[in-house]
Amino acid sequence: MKLISGTAFKANDAELDFKIFTLDGQHNEKPDYRLEQAPLLSGFKIINIPLPGTLTAEEYRKLIKVPRFNPLTEEPEQLHLWYLLDDQQLLYTCLAKRIGNYGQLKGFMQYQGSLPGLDENLWATLQVKIRLLESYQELFRRGRSKPIDRQTLVQSGAVSGTFIDLVAEKLKELNGDPQRLLLALGAKEVQGFLQSKLKALEQYLIGLGVIDDQQVLSAEDLQVRLMALVSNLDIPEVQAYEFIDKVMS
Repeated sequence: MKLISGTAFKANDAELDFKIFTLDGQHNEKPDYRLEQAPLLSGFKIINIPLPGTLTAEEYRKLIKVPRFNPLTEEPEQLHLWYLLDDQQLLYTCLAKRIGNYGQLKGFMQYQGSLPGLDENLWATLQVKIRLLESYQELFRRGRSKPIDRQTLVQSGAVSGTFIDLVAEKLKELNGDPQRLLLALGAKEVQGFLQSKLKALEQYLIGLGVIDDQQVLSAEDLQVRLMALVSNLDIPEVQAYEFIDKVMS
């Protein structure tokens, strides 16, 4: 950039100074606004997924390594389509297009996607199943704590460097259950851990939402409530129960 300065003219006996800034480059030169070349859409190509052939649903599950669903820590959008689709060929079609869970399929359908074998009636049934799962999870989670890890303890600020290894080890013994950890600390299973710090840790975990102080529903009560939910659905009861059993197995 070049700078030229001087005196332009006089007005009312006052001299007006001026400055001219000249940007580098030729006049009327058009800047190059071209963006970097877009990457090839290789990530959207159909991938190699084994065909189900004559395999049973359980055999195909093992072949494609379907992860187990955790009703405490995962949401329905993360549910693998194996749990939702009884048609193995349709499942294969979805997986080949990188549509692996309900959230991805939901997005695909919202953008007017089309899949052979997935008509409006089936899509409506899948949505009913998801609503059932949401309601069931709400009941199942009542009074149950979500697992935490060492990092959660560190972030709480209630566990000092002196005790972090001991408390983290105790947490590991208790399979990451924060409620059981609080009970263990209250019982002084970690010697020297202050009760004031225990209270601070408890408040942090409650605020974090990993501890539910409601009472866990008994198996009988959970079953009765599930039956009530299913009675109001637009799918056969047997299909609804089979779905929940499949997810929870």
